[in-house]
Order: sequence, then structure tokens, then C-alpha cells
Amino acid sequence: MRKKRRRKKTADEIESLDKRIRVLLWERYGNTLAELEKIGNGVVNEFREWTPLKLLALSYFVGPYLRIMKGLEERYGSTKVFYIDVFAGTGLNKVEDVLFAGSPLVAIDCAHQCERKFDLMIFNDLFYGKVLENRIKALTDLFPWLEGKFIVYSTDANKVLADVVEKYLAKEKYKNYLAFIDPYRSEIKWKALEKLLRIKHGDVFITCQARSIAREIGGCRKGLKREVCRELAEYFGEDPSVWMRLESEEEVRDFYIAKVNRHKPFVECITIRSGRVGKGFEYVLIFASGDDNPDWALLNTKS
Repeated sequence: MRKKRRRKKTADEIESLDKRIRVLLWERYGNTLAELEKIGNGVVNEFREWTPLKLLALSYFVGPYLRIMKGLEERYGSTKVFYIDVFAGTGLNKVEDVLFAGSPLVAIDCAHQCERKFDLMIFNDLFYGKVLENRIKALTDLFPWLEGKFIVYSTDANKVLADVVEKYLAKEKYKNYLAFIDPYRSEIKWKALEKLLRIKHGDVFITCQARSIAREIGGCRKGLKREVCRELAEYFGEDPSVWMRLESEEEVRDFYIAKVNRHKPFVECITIRSGRVGKGFEYVLIFASGDDNPDWALLNTKS
């Protein structure tokens, strides 16, 4: 069987990727990341080399999303625009000794480059909410538009999603949102996520740890890890008799995507992995929109 040859990246694509990597490093802001690290006694989220990939994906979409929203407002009138990140971490990440921006800082930086900003940016982290809040407060001199435009929670992500829907999204007649839902594994409960997905006008990024979850389903099927079984029942929002039948990471991925697709008519996904297929680490990044054919779909999510 002849191997498929990979298409070589063009010079423009390489230059674009290089620019995105520099976005994560915050080079345009000098020593800001190192100064932010001092806040909170130097606490950062330490990850492996695949973590920046989902942040690169996020950086590709924030700008286009806000420019699209500006164009829609010019045609149809004012809309309240929200950004939601309920697993926001400390705001700073490290891979080995390299310090780079976490998802909150990526979103803030990308929004800063746009004429149309978010009306409210909502962040949460169960463990590091206060550290993140202090770091974002320290950025208001650099980004004056942030003043009064952000809220940081420090509680369970599921509670935050329910609160955001009730306090903000449900009360606004004309609204739109961009949400980044990045659980470590299965911490997000379907009941909470579904509340957000039911708000029609909004786009969402969801990390699905399909490989890890498939392994845990295997353990549950053997009668192990009762607490994990309870968590998975809440994650899928289904009785164990339903998700216990999922035997592979592909089946987990497709089942979860189908659930999202019930509420969002446009769903795409990319698989991010390290190592060989079937080995090492792998997760799925799901892109979903309330529009049948969102303008950002023109971006190549499969490259």
C-alpha cells in the first residue's frame, strides 16, 4: 500500500504559523509575561509540548470572530458579545522552561488587535481564580479597554456555566458568545454544557479527551472505578447502559460530537496527538457554531 505524501506547507503558511507562535510568547509586549509570573508567587500551569496547539487554534479564531461580529452589527444592529473560559488556569503556561500565554491571555491579546472588543470576558478556575484575577488586573494599564470588561470566578466550572447562562446570556435579547471549554478530562457535566449550547447564537470550542475517556469506560465495564463511572455518567448526561457500549476513542468522539450537533448545526473537529496513531497522547478539539455555515468555517480547521 502506497503511503500518502504530506502536502508541504507553503512559505505563507509557515510565516502565519510563526506569527501565531509569537502570539503565545507575547513578544510584542516585552517582559510582560515574566512580570505577570511574579504575581501569585510564580505559580503557572506546567504542560507538555502538545498544549500550545489548542491555544494556537484559539488564536486563529478570536480575531475573525470579532471582525465577523462587527460586520453583523453594522448590518443588523448592536449585539452584546461575551467570551467564556471556565477552565482558564493561572493565565500562564510553561512547557519545560518556556513561558507562554494561557488561554485568557491569548484571547485578550487577540481581542486587543481588533476594533470590536468583547463586552464581557468571563473566566473561571477552581484552583487559581484569584491569581488569574490579579494578573488580569495588572494588564489594565497595557489594555485599558479591559477595565470593567472582565469577571473571574474561582469555583466549579459547571456552576459558572449555569450562572453565566442565567445572569447574562438569558437576559440579553441580542447576544453572541465565544466559549473555550477545555477540561482536563471529564470535569464538564453535560447538564451544564447543554445550557450553554442551547443558546443559539454562539460558537464554542470543546476539548474532548476521547482516548483517555475510552480507557476509563473500559475500566468501568470491568466493574472498576465506581467514582469514575459516576463522573462519566454526568459527563455524557446518559445512563451507563448507553455509553458503556462505546469501545474505542473514535466511538467516544463521534458520540460526543453527535450530542453537540443536536444543539449546534455546524460541527467540525481536529485531532491533536503526540506520537504514533493509537499510541501516546491524543485529544479532540471540537468547533461548533449556532450558524449552519459560519464565516469562520472558511478557515481550514483540518490543516
